[in-house]
Amino acid sequence: MKQLLYCAILMLSLASCTKSSTQATENSEILRSGKWQMKEYTVKYTYSDKDTVYDIYRNMDTCRLDDYLTFEGNYKGAQFSGTKKCSGELDEMPFQWKLMDNQKTLVLNNAQYTIGAIGNKNVFLPGMEYVEAKIVKINKRSMTISYSNTIQDGYFPKPPSDTGFFISTTYYFTQTFEKM
Repeated sequence: MKQLLYCAILMLSLASCTKSSTQATENSEILRSGKWQMKEYTVKYTYSDKDTVYDIYRNMDTCRLDDYLTFEGNYKGAQFSGTKKCSGELDEMPFQWKLMDNQKTLVLNNAQYTIGAIGNKNVFLPGMEYVEAKIVKINKRSMTISYSNTIQDGYFPKPPSDTGFFISTTYYFTQTFEKM
């Protein structure tokens, strides 16, 4: 009876390892197969004790709406400008990527024009050099990621009476990409 129990535990352990390995391969293959274009992009933050959601995608400069990402097999990727180019925009902006945490986290390095950036004529928040984004959803047609960034802002020339000179604001980003 003990041997049967040990065999069952061993088989379950092997099955779970195979499933994780298969999922890892699948997510990597999904990312590498095709071009990914942003379709949704929001940021949530607290301002004056109120949660605020800002729709970055609907307020992006139109020249950025046709940009797309590619993920290569050697963990290099790039953001490509589409046919509509912003002033001074490069045709290709390379970045590095990898999957971590049993393929539930997408790490992007040097993707600051795509990740954590808000930019148009009215609002600006700089992009992030490095981000570990939770993969909320991924399949062969779409991917949704979420991540955060905390920025310290200063009050000049004089801070409000009891808040101190700097305040920290955490921004929570959600982005959805679809295959082109």
